[in-house]
Amino acid sequence: MNHFTCLERFLRYVKIDTQSDHDSLTNPSTEKQKDLGKVLVMELKEMGIKDAELDEFGYVYATIASNTNKRVPVVCFCSHMDTSPDLYRKKM
Repeated sequence: MNHFTCLERFLRYVKIDTQSDHDSLTNPSTEKQKDLGKVLVMELKEMGIKDAELDEFGYVYATIASNTNKRVPVVCFCSHMDTSPDLYRKKM
């Protein structure tokens, strides 16, 4: 298993081109957006999360077992993995 620091992981993630395309009719708007999801699934599996998966729309799903016997609510972490091309558009 790879042991990366938080900074090392961040620097690996930001190098992946996840730019979306506003003119696209597909979901995700570009296939390259799934590249980061593939890396995340691989890392989750390396951490022992057996059910980590990437679906056809680029969503990553995984279950982390509870560490308590108490009845507690399920927590979901949700985040965007794509970047907007708006930053690169020229202002008119």
